[in-house]
Amino acid sequence: MSLPLEVRRQLGQYLLQELPQIRTQVALAIRSHSNEIPSARSLTDQELIDHFPQLFDDLADYLLSEADPEMRRTVIKVARKHGGTRLEQGYHLAELIREIGIVHSSIVDHGLEQFLKAHPNFAESAGGCSTIIGAFFEDSVVGSVQRYVDKFNEESRLTNEKLHAANERLNQLDAFRLQLIRTVYHELANALNALHFSIEAAAVTLAASTHREMLESCARSAEEMKSLLSQLNDYSVLIGGEVPLHIETVDIPSFARELEEAIRAMMRDAGMSLEIQIDPELKSIESDRGRITQMVHNLVSNAVKYRKTESRGGSVVIRFQSKNAEFWHLDVEDSGVGIPQEHLQGIFQEFKRFPLSENIAGHGLGLAITQRLVAELKGTIGVRSEVNRGSRFTITLPKRLSK
Repeated sequence: MSLPLEVRRQLGQYLLQELPQIRTQVALAIRSHSNEIPSARSLTDQELIDHFPQLFDDLADYLLSEADPEMRRTVIKVARKHGGTRLEQGYHLAELIREIGIVHSSIVDHGLEQFLKAHPNFAESAGGCSTIIGAFFEDSVVGSVQRYVDKFNEESRLTNEKLHAANERLNQLDAFRLQLIRTVYHELANALNALHFSIEAAAVTLAASTHREMLESCARSAEEMKSLLSQLNDYSVLIGGEVPLHIETVDIPSFARELEEAIRAMMRDAGMSLEIQIDPELKSIESDRGRITQMVHNLVSNAVKYRKTESRGGSVVIRFQSKNAEFWHLDVEDSGVGIPQEHLQGIFQEFKRFPLSENIAGHGLGLAITQRLVAELKGTIGVRSEVNRGSRFTITLPKRLSK
């Protein structure tokens, strides 16, 4: 590749001098190959050749340095940037490589050959000149293609991450299904055993009072099975994403009154008081009224279920608060038995119930359902609790939820 310095210097100067003419020839050549580079049709001539000043400067320096390693790194770096530009402009890799080939041929045909005609004394250096220009464009291809390789690697990484996440989710679903089968079997078996025992006991006794007790036991067992099946149905619908969001304008004061009317009887039967607090700055939101209602019902039902049964009373406070211009808080605070700190991390998992709840009716799905409802509304849920003092669940949701 060794060439006399004078040849390399004059060739570089000649190419820079002929830049306008060569640039025009390149644009025409690319247009004539539009069937091979269809993405070029959407670009102007200026966009096709706007990198030429840098290209010719680099080629002149490449010739002078006789392709030393530092210059080659510079050319590859610049070409990588050009490859990124073409990638953004919609070029496929084959189109980019074809275009570089056209530029290479045009410089040889309209630059190098004309230079050798004008300097016949350099004719013996023709092969060396062609070789060093070829090396320049080889480095240009390496740099330009690198940007496409980077994109491919990034897309591959993201795809692998998604596949890994999907596999993890499948593993979780398999574990969930197994847990579901075991839990449903256990819960239904208990209810059916109690039901069977009550029926047998009622069949062998004639006392009316005993019959009444057995019927009440049957009713409780049936209610337990009905509750479990209802929660399972709700959860399966959420997992399957079967119900689309219904976003509407929700007037907070009106919505709060509706909630109070809906849960008043449950609170009265439990001997508990209910207080609803509304931030005057929170007037309305754009969200799914039904899902928010279900969240509140689940959390209030939990508060009733985990009240201190040894003493009459207890309270639930529901707060609607504005957080900032974009988000609002929904708090449900109770004065119940509370949750031990070591169990707080697991309470939103399916069928997780901490030891203090073993004698309390329920299946461990209510909070899991609530968390999924919150996620569907692009929100978060957290909890603070202290044993024998109660729990406070805080849901943060966007004020304007988009579909």
